[in-house]
Amino acid sequence: MLNKISFRGKPNLSQSCSLFVATLVLITGLILSFLSWSNLNKQLHSNHLQSVQQQLQRLTIAIAPSLLLQDRISININLQEWSRASELNFIRVLNTNHQAIAEAGQHLAKSIEINHPITQDNLAIGSIKAEVDFSKTNTIVTRQLALGLTITALFTLFSALVSYLICEYYFGYLQQLTAQHKLWCADKNQALTLPAPPKLPELIDIHEVVSSLVDHQQLKSESNDAIQQFGLLQSLEQKKLKYHSCALLFIEIKNLEQLQLTLSAQELTDLLNRYYQLLAQASKLYGGRLERYAGNGVVALFGLQSPDTQQAAMHALYAAQLFLGIIERKHQHDDSAHFVDFRLASHWGNVLLAPINNSNTRKHHELVSDSLRWAAHLAHNSENLRILISQALYEQISDNKQASWLPGCAVTDLHGNSQATWWLDALEQKQQALIQRQISHIASIL
Repeated sequence: MLNKISFRGKPNLSQSCSLFVATLVLITGLILSFLSWSNLNKQLHSNHLQSVQQQLQRLTIAIAPSLLLQDRISININLQEWSRASELNFIRVLNTNHQAIAEAGQHLAKSIEINHPITQDNLAIGSIKAEVDFSKTNTIVTRQLALGLTITALFTLFSALVSYLICEYYFGYLQQLTAQHKLWCADKNQALTLPAPPKLPELIDIHEVVSSLVDHQQLKSESNDAIQQFGLLQSLEQKKLKYHSCALLFIEIKNLEQLQLTLSAQELTDLLNRYYQLLAQASKLYGGRLERYAGNGVVALFGLQSPDTQQAAMHALYAAQLFLGIIERKHQHDDSAHFVDFRLASHWGNVLLAPINNSNTRKHHELVSDSLRWAAHLAHNSENLRILISQALYEQISDNKQASWLPGCAVTDLHGNSQATWWLDALEQKQQALIQRQISHIASIL
């Protein structure tokens, strides 16, 4: 269906195209019409003048003998007959003294006067003054110009209409898409319905992109509905959500995909469960807890209930160092153990804890935070068996003398800004000795 044409506001694409095409056709038609009018006018006037000159020449031959004899009667008769049969509307014969001898016809206001000499044996015996009326020629030329302008106007309207219809046919998809989007914005409970695929290749690409976005939005909506059905998403008042400032320890398994290719599903599950238990025990010793898996890693939180932020930050590093020590001891005493590339990073930030109903006795939470993604990004840039910490965590413990640091690599944050990082170089000797005893104790019961 064609949209109603209106120019009250800014013209749309179809109207702009039709105006552009109509302007081109109109300018071209006007140029061609005036060129043809000019050429036709010049040609007809030239032919008319040539015809008049030929008639005057024949007339001088006919009246030359009578003019020599001063026979005015014969001259008047010839002039009367000639004016009625020729294109000359007024003829006057003059003698050598420029006195009128005879004349015939009627004066017209818009006539053009033409002089032609009368000679006999190469001697001038008089002249003829004739008036020529070009009204018929002008009428023909004017009609041709009017016809050309009429055809130009018709072609202009026709081309504007055709271009508008073609643009509406091809680009009407964008208007339909906009209308469907407005309907969807008015009632987001309804699915966004896309119009039929367009004909233009460029619009087909847009249609495919929008279709993928619609499918993604619909899948997301269905997922949210499923989550709401199982009680995973509730209002903030029901869940009593609260932001917690804490230390995050993210442990990423760098070679998880390689392990999936080399181990069976059961072997991989047993291997990851053993490391999970080691990490859970190391976190528990320093007041932390594992909350959930995230991507190729696991995250532990420290200091959720402790007001001492410096202690919570140090506990995250102690747990990380304890876990790395256990891994090194395990690799030293078990050559057959599969190599797992752990990348550790610690960050201080706010997390939003959303409790999840679980059949197990242990209470789990859904983490909602950019801090978690930043900690995962730091772990991705860390190195095997080393601990990389963010500038935010370093500011919490920079005054603490229980550890030494080395400058880390610059990492681009989630907003595209470069952030400084730090490597944990060594812990205080007393604390390191305590961790070594804990490593020996845990290794003895494995």
